[in-house]
Amino acid sequence: MTNAAPKQDFSQASSRAIGVSHNKDAKTLRFENLSLGLADGTVLFSGLSLTLEPGDRMVITGPLGCGKSSILRAALDKWEHGSGAIETPERSKILCLTQKPYMPLTCLKGIVAYPKAADQYSDADVAAALEKSNMGHLAAEMNDKNKDGSYWQSRLSGGQQQSVVFARAFLQKPPVLMLDEATSAMDAASQERFYSMTVAQLPESIIISISHRPEVMKHHTLHAEFVNRTIQVRPLSADRSGPKPGVPAP
Repeated sequence: MTNAAPKQDFSQASSRAIGVSHNKDAKTLRFENLSLGLADGTVLFSGLSLTLEPGDRMVITGPLGCGKSSILRAALDKWEHGSGAIETPERSKILCLTQKPYMPLTCLKGIVAYPKAADQYSDADVAAALEKSNMGHLAAEMNDKNKDGSYWQSRLSGGQQQSVVFARAFLQKPPVLMLDEATSAMDAASQERFYSMTVAQLPESIIISISHRPEVMKHHTLHAEFVNRTIQVRPLSADRSGPKPGVPAP
């Protein structure tokens, strides 16, 4: 005999009960009594209340299919079933990198600048971001309009594609960076390099990672773990790479 998953009324009538606000003045990412579920009423988790501040880096872990990615999707206003509230900085200040990199049909410079326009950045800045991603050898081809996303998808391995889109984070330095298995196709050494570089390059960003690899834990300050359809958050011993914004250095 197995225990059935708990149910809640996530019917169509209440499917937009998640209050998501993207506040241009917000510096934090706040979850208030957040519960998420499926269309059939299955509860993924309930009662998450948490405020992430600049410099916080949280890794989310849990069993396959427990709903880890639903938290990120809800914060991006792309999850329909649940209740509670989420407040984030404005949407343009959030960058999400996923397991399967999105390579739009534009030149390499446009791919790295996405979702912003390529002309917002200089060639030198894009080249520098590619260099930080260990893909600097591609910089000479960044403006070749005959080499769009489909070209690079056919030419680059999965790990190399993830490396290219990581250049977005180094270029754009978003206040909120979401990493949903964003290093899953990389080897252990490359993953270590990218996490170390991300922490160094974005010391004041809120970073949320989803990963099945325990090695990434050390790069985070918080661990959010799915336990019995709740999320338990505890501090980790990872050091911040600098003083917390607004707090003088000792």
